[in-house]
Amino acid sequence: MSKKKTATTRFTLDATPLSAGQTKALEQRLAKADANAINYSDVPELGDEWFLRAAREGNLAVQPAKKPISIKLDEDVLNYFKSEGSRYQTHINAVLRAYVQAQQLVRSN
Repeated sequence: MSKKKTATTRFTLDATPLSAGQTKALEQRLAKADANAINYSDVPELGDEWFLRAAREGNLAVQPAKKPISIKLDEDVLNYFKSEGSRYQTHINAVLRAYVQAQQLVRSN
């Protein structure tokens, strides 16, 4: 019985920077590499829910202080956020923050 050989590239990390020749050789190898040849079968697909949760929970930047206000929302909008679980006010704030950031990006271009 013969074993199928697979190409494995091993890299070691050290503090020594690459020379100009090594950098050029690495860039040429990467340019020739076929990204489609990478086997992702053991990596689970990440859906929208994962990214939304990561955006909510993974934001380690210091957020501005929250200011209590009174706001009137359409009943169906409020019910939707409440149905998503606890911390619905935090989720509403996240949606509003995303809107503000998108508007700032549009205006800066």
